[in-house]
Amino acid sequence: MHYESLYKEIRPLGFWVSARNQYRRTTPECYTYVKIAGGNPQAAIDHIRKITDRLNPGYPADIRFFDQALDDLYSKSHRQGLLITVLCLLAVILSLVGVFGLVIFESQGREKEIAVRKVFGATIEQILWMFNSSFLKVVLVGFIISAPVAYYGISQWLQGFAYKTPLHLWVFLIALIIITILTISTVTIQSFHIASSNPASKLSR
Repeated sequence: MHYESLYKEIRPLGFWVSARNQYRRTTPECYTYVKIAGGNPQAAIDHIRKITDRLNPGYPADIRFFDQALDDLYSKSHRQGLLITVLCLLAVILSLVGVFGLVIFESQGREKEIAVRKVFGATIEQILWMFNSSFLKVVLVGFIISAPVAYYGISQWLQGFAYKTPLHLWVFLIALIIITILTISTVTIQSFHIASSNPASKLSR
């Protein structure tokens, strides 16, 4: 069984039962694994403390639950994961704010061009695609650059584990799909007003 963290490989482990007069005599530290029934464990804890105080008075037992011990092994990893998640969400929000500002700047500078295109028969879908296509190219280029870097970084981090999950490429593809959907939604919502406006009002200025 694996009684340590996944950073270490499974090593040999021996259990033995000592006689009453050998408790804490042959080894400086002894561990006892006790399986208790579900429900309120306080009665079992009190009974264990009573027995250990009788066997070894003056040395109170340190009782810990196995799930708590495992949580302690991965507390650092949990904090790192939470920090990375918060930073990633912050980066996505800042990116969307940047895209939103660029769409506003570009649409205001191309109002007359869009009006001329509409006069010559351009549809709203074509104008929206014109805006989205430029940003989608940026997303694709960013993915091509960042995906290998992320793959290498995650691979190096997983090397610290003796037992680890495989790193699948579909994870990066899902991230690309999500970022693409968010980008298209942001660009479309912001540029729809310009694409659907009356071209006469823009050309008369």
